[in-house]
Amino acid sequence: MGTPSPTLAATPAPTPEETPSTAPESTPAPTPAATPVPTPEDTPSATPDSTPSPTPAPTPQETPSATLDSTPAATPPATPVPTTSTTPAVTATTHTEQCSTLEPDTDYPGHDLKWTSQSSPGLCCADCEATQGCMGFVWTGYLGGTCWLKSSHFQSADRRVYVGAVTGALQTTTTNKCTPLKSNVDYPGNDLASTNQVFADFCCADCDATVGCTAYVWTSFNNGTCWIKHSLGPKTVSPGASAGSVQPQNDLCTPVEANVDYVGNDLTSTQRPSVNDCCSDCDKTVGCNAYVWTNYNGGTCWLKSSQGDKVYVAGAFAASMVRQRCNAFEDSVDYV
Repeated sequence: MGTPSPTLAATPAPTPEETPSTAPESTPAPTPAATPVPTPEDTPSATPDSTPSPTPAPTPQETPSATLDSTPAATPPATPVPTTSTTPAVTATTHTEQCSTLEPDTDYPGHDLKWTSQSSPGLCCADCEATQGCMGFVWTGYLGGTCWLKSSHFQSADRRVYVGAVTGALQTTTTNKCTPLKSNVDYPGNDLASTNQVFADFCCADCDATVGCTAYVWTSFNNGTCWIKHSLGPKTVSPGASAGSVQPQNDLCTPVEANVDYVGNDLTSTQRPSVNDCCSDCDKTVGCNAYVWTNYNGGTCWLKSSQGDKVYVAGAFAASMVRQRCNAFEDSVDYV
């Protein structure tokens, strides 16, 4: 029998186990995990996280405005008080002829023009006089001494107590028309009128402008009052009061008598608004030895050769020359 040809078992295909793909199962993306932003975490701003509050101003303390509603209080430990008397409102202190008596512990707020540095209140007057529009001043010890120059006349309603402050005002009238003030003196009665003035020095002008006024007394009543008088009554002591009188020019005439007329003996008459002007007219008139003022025709001085009989006439004011003068010469005349 023929030999069977050898039959071999099926030869396995040459392909081995599944060849892995050249690409991996999941090729990672070329971009890695989120790339950090080039700017790092919050860059600090130029201003620090916590700016000091408040930022200090260039000037460490408040700079005073040129105009202050209330004048600063005196800052030095020892503020010079301009008077030590018990009646400061009427006691004279250091000042010049152009300014009123200084008033201590007083302020008049507002109306400031400017301020100047002066070590004492008596030096403020010259600064005020040199400043156009200045009517008065308030001095305090602020910054070693400051004059607050004011553009308005002081009104009593604006007066404030301010310990250490000192107030003064420019005089607006010629002071030689009146006698020096007498402190703590009153002359009761004989009042013609009253005016409101914060300083006794200003009463002289009011008296001079009032027909028939020959004297006045200032008191602190209603923040300052001038009591205008037609004649001087009995002198009395009144703490805080100040008294003065209008003096005739050259002291040629006697004090004026109110409600008095000298009948007759008229030489001539002059038109004058105040009895205070009659003395000089009489002095210039030959033979004049007395005069009477009345409000006739707006004010008339009746110049007389002698007093004559004295009679009561309401509203008339009379005076005479201190030294009797001679009448005009009469030619070819003899008195036997």
